[in-house]
Amino acid sequence: IGLLSSRLTVEAPIIKDKASFLISGRRTYIDQVFKAAGSTLPYFFYDLNAKFNYILSEKDRLYLSTYTGKDVLQFNNAVDGFAMNTPSGNTIASLRWNHLFNDKLFSNTSINYTRYQFELGLEQDQFEFQLYSGIYDWNAKIDFDYLPSILHNVKFGLDYTFHKFVPSNASARSGEVDFNTGDIIKNYANEGALY
Repeated sequence: IGLLSSRLTVEAPIIKDKASFLISGRRTYIDQVFKAAGSTLPYFFYDLNAKFNYILSEKDRLYLSTYTGKDVLQFNNAVDGFAMNTPSGNTIASLRWNHLFNDKLFSNTSINYTRYQFELGLEQDQFEFQLYSGIYDWNAKIDFDYLPSILHNVKFGLDYTFHKFVPSNASARSGEVDFNTGDIIKNYANEGALY
């Protein structure tokens, strides 16, 4: 527990010597401290981490990990009728399988997802404006480590990522009138590697 932020971590076994989990969270409350002092600082952030481990066999382990976090800046001036909200954040999830073939060769196979989002919302009297952008990645990869001797370490594998980019998505309204801001732009890309 801190003056401006606090965090909590919980780690425990689910099945003895077989499965366990870890959850960790953090949040700033500087916005609430300023509010209690009669002032305003309209910003806070939070994040959450979680991990699950499972031993499938002597040679196989499974890991599920996730992270999410958000920064929020909010401002509201009732006198001027002006409000602003800018949340942005990241989310990551990963499922990984670790396999030991023998004393010299092991692999990590994983499926991953990442998302970044940024938003901007503005309001004044009858006028509203929203802006959104984001990046989304889906990834699959397999990495091998081969140790033929104490002097050598050979790494090889495959990697594939599908990207989706939303560089700008805007909308605007004044009263009952919606402004045409054009189609939502979406760009896609494929990325692969063999090494």
